[in-house]
Amino acid sequence: MCGKTSVGYGVWSNPLITISTDEWIPQLPPLNVRSGNITGTTIQLLFDNIADPFSNFGYPIASKINVTAVSNIFQQQEIQYGGPNSAIITGLNEYTNYSLSVAVGTRRGFLVFAQSILVRTDFGPPSLPPDDIFAQKINSTALRFRFELIPPDDRNGLITKYLVNIRQLNVDTSWTTYEVLENGAVKSLHIGGLEKWRDYEFTVAGCTIVCGVESAIAIIRTDQDLPEVPPANRTAGPETSTSIKVQWDVVPEGFRRGIITAYHVMYKDDTIEPPDWKETSITAPTQEVVLSTLKFFTSYSFKIAAETVKGRGNHSIEFSTKTLEDVPEVFPSNLTCINGSSSTIDCGWDQMLQVHGQVNGIIVGYRIYYNVLDCSKAELADCNENTTFVDEVTVPDLLHTISNLKNYTEYEIQIELFNSLATGPKSPKIIISTDEDIPESPPTNVEGFTMSTTSVSIYWDDVPWGTSHGIITGYVCYYRRMNDGPPADELRILMQENQKRKRRSIESFEMDDYLTRNQNMSSESTLTLTRQRRALPSGGYLYPEEAQYANASESGMIIEDLVLYQWYTLRLAAMTSKGPGPTFDLNVSCAQAVPVTGPNITIYDKFSFTELTLNWSTLSYADSQGTVLDYNIIYYPVRRNGIDLAPVDQDVTSLWFEFPTQGVELNNLEPFVTYAFQSAAQTFAGPGTFSKPFYAETCRCEKNFKAVYRNHMPYFGIENGEQIGLLKNLVTAATNLCCGNCSNGHGATNIIWEGPMTSVSELNDAIFDDTDFVLPIETDKINTYYKSRPFVGILDSPGVSVFSLKVEYLNLTNNMILNGVLILWSFVAIVALIVMALGLIMWIVQCHPLQLNRTNQEAFPDTFSHGAGAGLWWAFNTVLRIGYGDIVATGKLGRIFSIPIIAVGIAISATLIAGVSSILLAYSVQKTEGSIFSKKVVAMNESYDQLVIKRMAGIISQTAGDTEELIEVLRSKRVDRMAVDAIYAAYHSEKMSDPDVIFRGIKESGATQGIVFGGRALRLEKCFRKYFHDKKVELIERIKAIIDADKRNYADSELLDKRNAMIKYESDIWMFLIKVLGGAFLGAFIIGCIYHCRHHRTNRVMAYVITHKTCDHFYEKEARQMLKKFEEHFEKKINKIEVKHAFEREYLIKNMRKYVEWLTPDQVNKYKF
Repeated sequence: MCGKTSVGYGVWSNPLITISTDEWIPQLPPLNVRSGNITGTTIQLLFDNIADPFSNFGYPIASKINVTAVSNIFQQQEIQYGGPNSAIITGLNEYTNYSLSVAVGTRRGFLVFAQSILVRTDFGPPSLPPDDIFAQKINSTALRFRFELIPPDDRNGLITKYLVNIRQLNVDTSWTTYEVLENGAVKSLHIGGLEKWRDYEFTVAGCTIVCGVESAIAIIRTDQDLPEVPPANRTAGPETSTSIKVQWDVVPEGFRRGIITAYHVMYKDDTIEPPDWKETSITAPTQEVVLSTLKFFTSYSFKIAAETVKGRGNHSIEFSTKTLEDVPEVFPSNLTCINGSSSTIDCGWDQMLQVHGQVNGIIVGYRIYYNVLDCSKAELADCNENTTFVDEVTVPDLLHTISNLKNYTEYEIQIELFNSLATGPKSPKIIISTDEDIPESPPTNVEGFTMSTTSVSIYWDDVPWGTSHGIITGYVCYYRRMNDGPPADELRILMQENQKRKRRSIESFEMDDYLTRNQNMSSESTLTLTRQRRALPSGGYLYPEEAQYANASESGMIIEDLVLYQWYTLRLAAMTSKGPGPTFDLNVSCAQAVPVTGPNITIYDKFSFTELTLNWSTLSYADSQGTVLDYNIIYYPVRRNGIDLAPVDQDVTSLWFEFPTQGVELNNLEPFVTYAFQSAAQTFAGPGTFSKPFYAETCRCEKNFKAVYRNHMPYFGIENGEQIGLLKNLVTAATNLCCGNCSNGHGATNIIWEGPMTSVSELNDAIFDDTDFVLPIETDKINTYYKSRPFVGILDSPGVSVFSLKVEYLNLTNNMILNGVLILWSFVAIVALIVMALGLIMWIVQCHPLQLNRTNQEAFPDTFSHGAGAGLWWAFNTVLRIGYGDIVATGKLGRIFSIPIIAVGIAISATLIAGVSSILLAYSVQKTEGSIFSKKVVAMNESYDQLVIKRMAGIISQTAGDTEELIEVLRSKRVDRMAVDAIYAAYHSEKMSDPDVIFRGIKESGATQGIVFGGRALRLEKCFRKYFHDKKVELIERIKAIIDADKRNYADSELLDKRNAMIKYESDIWMFLIKVLGGAFLGAFIIGCIYHCRHHRTNRVMAYVITHKTCDHFYEKEARQMLKKFEEHFEKKINKIEVKHAFEREYLIKNMRKYVEWLTPDQVNKYKF
């Protein structure tokens, strides 16, 4: 702006202000309106801007778009002006026509819209499924589906087809899809080929270009059909004899094809041809039926079918069962019986067929009923017509024998059959009688009597009623002479019953008078009876049997012409037409007298020293004069220990024995005693006369002694199944001496050896088992008891042999002494040479002409004889650590030289002392070379040697089981000594003579090998002790011979060779020392002469003398003379030593040759004597 005056305009305002006029509604629409991308629910709208927006309405700020569906505004939206000239319209309906127009507006509003354009949305899936879906069953395998079309508004496009999806319910399968084309108002679909009676699920959906929403799943089942298979698990079993229960399970789930409404059971009788099937129906769900009014024990076949509303399915395969058995309705036909004997009837009948209505089951067997017809005719005391007996017969038997019937009796017989269930009716009775038989019982009240010395009589009554089994025709009496008379108990009964002969019975017989006649004998006895009968020929009888007959009317008979005094057996029987019946036996004797003598006595066996077996013979009939009832045996001692006894000292023992006893074992007798035996027999008439005395002697010992031993050679052992050893022979000899030979008895006493025991503990256990002898037992020789049992020593052991290794022995005995002496001598010689050399050197050091300060001339003179001697004296005092102090070294050189000499002297002194000590120790060891004091020792297991070793203060380091193990332990150097029993070592000398083992001597042990007594051998102790005391000297000499022979075995030539080698070695050492000492003295002498010459002359004179060899010649001659004397002296010494050693070698060889006679040829060749 500017002001204006009349002059004109003034200055414009600053800054410049710009301003516009107000806006208005645009008057023009957008240009070029068009559509872009189209989908089922969106449309893209495109347009151009206004050509000159400010020319008409102002500044545009927005564009408004109207979307019109048909005649209704569907939606409006605004977009900012000046941005992208497009808009996306969403939320539209599918397949729908829309009118779209666009206007531009300012703040004042919108006015002019562009011309609208018509646009249709694209196709989309139907938004709804078809309506009124309906499924219908056509048959069991087909379905029909019907449905209405989708409303047009919900189709979202042109419907091209409909889809029906179907699958079986609850089965893991995929959907099956069927298409229905769009060609009508109502759609339908027929689907076949489905499974019968199955549930199916289905859905329906409409489709445009794409398919829309499926309908909800619906379920429909196909129609029912006939069952595909019959019921499962079909069974049938009999309930009764006229009913069968049939059972089954339902048709399997996958094969029912509908709802099972009923079951049909068909059955037929398998015995009827052609088949006649019958049927019964059962409403489901019942799964069993009981078929009744069937035939007994008949096989029926069955088949079952299931039924649905569509009809009946297939029948099952046939299965069968049988009704139970029932009561038979018939009896066996054609029963026929005949009498087989007097006590049996044989019956037979026809076989019954398995016919319905008759047998009604399987015939198990038959029962036969029988009873006595008329007891009044049967003559049976225990007869009862109402008592019926039954025999059963099992199939297939059709014959039967009725046994154990009454003789000569009529019986009623019936038969019936039975099965496992019941018994059928009985057959009509038939009557039949058993045959006549011999009488069942002998006559009654039979008695026998003595008539005379040659006749007897017998009387009887009739046979008991009902036991004759026929008509009695007569009687027979069999009689036979008896072998030895009847038994004693029967005789006593006969004596009481026989009233015709009056005598006392044995039970009441008084023995007082008889005992008084026989020296008041005692009747006490503790004897064991042995009954014996005479051996009989075939049949057991010595005499034939005879017979005598009587009529049926008679009741007694007399039998004559019999043997005097003898007993007879009478057997009486009744007879029918079938023969004699059973007999009544009795014994009757002729008149008897007392025996005239007693039976002969013999001794059968002597069991032990207190038992005798006594036998006596049977008296002849001439001597017995009747039947012997008892025997009386008396015995008494007549000699004891070889001395006859007076009658007053003869205690009589009386014994009674019933006939037929013929022997007795007498016990509790005195050993080594002679007895007298006498015998007498007794008959009905009384006791007879005694026999002559029979004499017999008891034994000193038992027949057999039991001895238990342990294998411990040489005392006792076993070889090739036989016992051997020193003690075996000695014990056997002592037993034979002490027991003697039991004449007329068991003879010499035997020793039964049992063993060997494996250990001393087992041997000790046998001592407490009351074994007679236990050996060998090793203990102290002063013992008389071992384990509280008597003990007798037999072989006294010289002691314990001690062994060690040869290497140790040689080192500790001869080698120790000899080597000690040799080493000491050689050491002394070497020391002497060293001392001599040191003495000469010290003399030269102290008196050398070059030494300026020679202040020690008194101690070490210049002359060789005195100076060298002083040097030797100083050297010995210094080396041997004496140090008198009369001669000392002076000067630095002398003192320096003295220091090593003093040190060497200490070592030399110690060595000398050790050498002397070793020699003294070797002598001590040689004196006690067999000692085991504080030594580790190996000994035998469980031996007495262990106790001896402990007494000697030895250490038992180890034990062994045999010789090889002992030597092995010693060779292993785990022990110092091996100690074994001397006799044991002598016996095993070959095993002990090991090249590395040497004998060291015998140490006294005080042991003995002996025997322990027990059981029945206790009383032999004193006899054994005396026997072995008398043989003491002889046994000692035998042991000494064994030991001496064993010592010779240890005289080894190898040891001798070693000693000779050592002697030769000593001589060689002496020769070497002599030569060394001679050479040393010669050298010292020459050195002294040279020094003496040089000492008494000046240097020039000494050089002249040395040049002209004047002094050398003089001293050489003198040295040669001295050396000659020295050699003569030592040659004498050598000769003495050789003579001495030759004598010792000759003495050793001479002693060795003494033992050649005890060496084997192999040893002689080995030692080359």
